[in-house]
Amino acid sequence: VEVLKEHRPRGARRFELPDRCPVCGAPVERVGASHVCTNGLACPAQLHGHLVHFASRGAMDITGLGDRTVQQLLDAGLVRDLADIYRLTPIDLAGLEGFKEKSIENLLAAIEASKKPRLDRFLYALGIEQVGATVAQLLADRFRGLDPLIEATEEDVQSIHGIGPEVARSAASFFHGARNRKVLRALRELGV
Repeated sequence: VEVLKEHRPRGARRFELPDRCPVCGAPVERVGASHVCTNGLACPAQLHGHLVHFASRGAMDITGLGDRTVQQLLDAGLVRDLADIYRLTPIDLAGLEGFKEKSIENLLAAIEASKKPRLDRFLYALGIEQVGATVAQLLADRFRGLDPLIEATEEDVQSIHGIGPEVARSAASFFHGARNRKVLRALRELGV
């Protein structure tokens, strides 16, 4: 809430934010109050967080695909983007620590069950910057499908009551990004 200078010990060094990501080495830039790695999902730490969020209860609700399992999948090179979750096979999972026949069946069943989410949950799961559950619901209510949203302009998104220019810019740029469109296309081809 505030800086309490009188409680700082004498001789304490001022904390300096790194200018490079400690995980991937990419430059770090200030975005609002945060400092973020500019490497996006090519940064292993960002990809890890993105995958955990995608699989979380409020998003795609993939039971069994938590923090530890995601890390194992990344370490094994089995997942490089969201679509790779839907390409996992029993053989892939058998190589992971703690996965036996029943846990493999359960995770693959949860992945399969996640293929038909409500639109708002899917939009939230994508991890679009500044698009939380409430904005995802507004987008789903207005566009009623992924195709109209993909084709929407920033102005179309901003015309929704409750969505401002920054959120509209973020959502529109996400759906117009070539890499994101490629992942969305792959997700569809895999039955999501």
